[in-house]
Amino acid sequence: MTAANNELLLSDIKQFFEENESFTKKDLVSFVSKSFDSHKTAAPRKKSVKQGKKEEGDEKPKRPPTAYQLFVKATLPELKAREDAKGEGEEKLKQTELIKEVAKMWKEQQTAVKEDLMLAVIDDEKTVEAAPKKRGRKPKNDDEK
Repeated sequence: MTAANNELLLSDIKQFFEENESFTKKDLVSFVSKSFDSHKTAAPRKKSVKQGKKEEGDEKPKRPPTAYQLFVKATLPELKAREDAKGEGEEKLKQTELIKEVAKMWKEQQTAVKEDLMLAVIDDEKTVEAAPKKRGRKPKNDDEK
């Protein structure tokens, strides 16, 4: 409802109180609901504006992949090839189990692989924007009081 409709509704309610000195709660509720409905339908609804397709220049640049994403991209095909090479009698791992295996491998060799993959990304892209430094309080030392 618009402000003008609110004003009309309030004026109708004031008029109801002036005309009716004694009324029941039921009378008041029915009057207010009828008045509200009549003023509600009087206001035209705004049509929603459909968003068009974004133009090619409007897209944000993608973030560079994380070290974990690069590790999964490099390791998962090797694990899938190993699973495909298994014979018919052997049980093959499901996709979720393969991802769990990759995660376990990542935990075991996280620091070394992280450094290697990030260096590879830097070499490929030649330019990497530094992440903004976090601002905040420095931790207090117990000695400095």
